[in-house]
Amino acid sequence: MKFLNKGSSVFLFLLVLIMLGAGLILSLRFLTGGDEDTWICQNGTWIKHGNPSRPMPSENCIQEDSSVVVSDSPEKAVNNFYSWYMKQNDQTSYKDSNYLSEELKLKIASAVSPPSTSSPYDPFYCSDKKPEGISTKLSSRSDASAIVSLVETFGSEEEIFPVGLKISGTNWRINSIDCNSVTRQKRVSSDKVSVFYANRSLAPYGNHNCSLVYPADRKIISTYDLVKTSLEELYKGPTDTEKSQGFTSIFSKDTANILKSVTIKNMTAYVNLTDIRNIIPTASSSCQSNEFLAESDETIKHAGTNDVDKVIYAIEGDPRVFYDWIKIGCNESNNNCDVTPFK
Repeated sequence: MKFLNKGSSVFLFLLVLIMLGAGLILSLRFLTGGDEDTWICQNGTWIKHGNPSRPMPSENCIQEDSSVVVSDSPEKAVNNFYSWYMKQNDQTSYKDSNYLSEELKLKIASAVSPPSTSSPYDPFYCSDKKPEGISTKLSSRSDASAIVSLVETFGSEEEIFPVGLKISGTNWRINSIDCNSVTRQKRVSSDKVSVFYANRSLAPYGNHNCSLVYPADRKIISTYDLVKTSLEELYKGPTDTEKSQGFTSIFSKDTANILKSVTIKNMTAYVNLTDIRNIIPTASSSCQSNEFLAESDETIKHAGTNDVDKVIYAIEGDPRVFYDWIKIGCNESNNNCDVTPFK
């Protein structure tokens, strides 16, 4: 009987301790409010969590997720967003983009005429038309903000306006689009291009510099895309008339279709080629590779009014394959064979 009384006493003692502990925890939570009873900023909206004593915050819910890698430069952030956005069918898809700040998303969403499938005007294009293409150029940059000029092409015209960005963590995000500062200008077209080839009859006597090239003018169907057209003409090789004038090249009718694409971003031309290693195997030699680069580089830099100071090449989208083939390798001059611009 004493044994039972002793066991009951121990049980009752433990029960009292548990009840006192639970009461203490509940009291503390009631007094402090805890982290469970609060308003949480989620996807631009204040969400009630638990039973907060405070009313919903009156300020805008702006949440930046710096863990999402967006871009390491303002120009790339703008290029990446617009390249992605131009492929979307729903104008409200911007809400899912990590290239935009939450502040800009809220501004667009609360606009009088927000983008929608029923509204022709698009505040990202500053136009009621989708551009045929875009390019960017850095206007200014500080440690925390930047301005990038966005150039949109519409047939024979270009529209240019500033895009503001701010740093978020280690990433750049678009924070403003100034549609009140749009400028318009005519695009340059031409029915003539210059292609650059070697020409021993024009070179100084005894000069064997493989990088020495000279222009040959060609008539073409008038075009705005002078860089692409100039390269296509170059890669056809010298015409019979040009050969009679002393022009020579590693390019010929066999290389006429080696160009896959060429884009220009921030004064750099990115040239993507088919696998040409078996078509012109001699280009891997020192002299021939210098001739390849000189003819292509000079043709690009003299095409229209494009401001290009660097050219980077790739084979099937991979610069490393190209630069290993011509025995240069990856270095700072070719952006260490970064494949990103070719994607």
